[in-house]
Amino acid sequence: MALSSARSLVVYGSTEHIPLISAFHVLRTVAIKSNDKLKNCYLRDIGRLFQLKYLRLSEVSISELPEQIGELQELQTLELQRTSIKELPKSIVRLKNLVFLVADGITLPEGIGNMKALQKLVGVKVDISTPVDCLRELGGLNDLRRLYIIWCVSDAYPDKKTYTDSFISCIDELCTFKLRYLQVGCDVTNDSSLDFMLDSWYHPPYPLYNFQMTTYYCFPIIPEWMATLFNVAFLDINVTSVGKDVLRILGDLPSLLSLSITTKTIVSERLVFGSDGFQCLKEFYFHSWHDVVGPLLFEVGAMPKLEKFRFNLSAQTAGSLNSNFYVGLHNMVCLKNLVLEVDCREARAEQVEATEAAAKNAIANNPLPDHLNVQIRRN
Repeated sequence: MALSSARSLVVYGSTEHIPLISAFHVLRTVAIKSNDKLKNCYLRDIGRLFQLKYLRLSEVSISELPEQIGELQELQTLELQRTSIKELPKSIVRLKNLVFLVADGITLPEGIGNMKALQKLVGVKVDISTPVDCLRELGGLNDLRRLYIIWCVSDAYPDKKTYTDSFISCIDELCTFKLRYLQVGCDVTNDSSLDFMLDSWYHPPYPLYNFQMTTYYCFPIIPEWMATLFNVAFLDINVTSVGKDVLRILGDLPSLLSLSITTKTIVSERLVFGSDGFQCLKEFYFHSWHDVVGPLLFEVGAMPKLEKFRFNLSAQTAGSLNSNFYVGLHNMVCLKNLVLEVDCREARAEQVEATEAAAKNAIANNPLPDHLNVQIRRN
């Protein structure tokens, strides 16, 4: 096989019978997926690939990148997903043309402020080993549009406030530039929380178009600054309990198209969705970790543009499910898809089957329009 002029190398599975990467001279794309025996030495001479623009490693056993990675001055995309890499080489900050950096739990690199071309930074974590200056440098990336950051600073850490203040300041500054997609995770196993995000921000992140929480952490109350997110179209939040205050704040967001709420409890006996909120909402996902979701009441005129509604039913608590766990779904005139997810975790087979039977019985007792597509599926 003539390799000297190959532009792309895409491998799914073993690289055992594929020449070392140094055998390819003019590669612009490298993608390797699903190889649990890939050794670090396979990428040893990657610095020779001076034309490389795209590097993706997914579901591989490699644990580190070579320092030569900093020589790839044409590299624009670096994706590291489901690898054993937890820290990037120091030379990574020399990649002045890198636009997309996607990982899943790497430490925020020192000198991040040098990577001025970054537009998407996904899967970086902040812990007590991260210099506070890194957060200040991060706030100076004026082209950054999408950020996913994992918070790993314990609430018990004595100097926690220095980190939290720097983080809030960083997000404030990024929002004055081009940041529009913010995803925040939190390592709850490390006694970390996002409680510091409840406080009133000097500059609320109102330019955000998308805000997501990817964590088991729940806000104890709905943050007041969420009422200022006039531009947000996609919102995914966790809040300990849902009641009138949560629905009022979120229902007044004028641009909201897609909403996902995860909660532990429902404050009132019946959760009422009125006609005075969620005027633009098209997709709604309601997930409760412990309680049976409901009863839910949708008044006439509720969510007038909603097309897809998805919620969960816990198979463990199927005994308390009755045929009136929702009322008024037919009042949502644009609804096309209804998805009932049966949460099967820690449940016996007969509980799952009983929950599915109860859901079908509820649908039979509360007739829905013929055009509505109803799915009952197990999760």
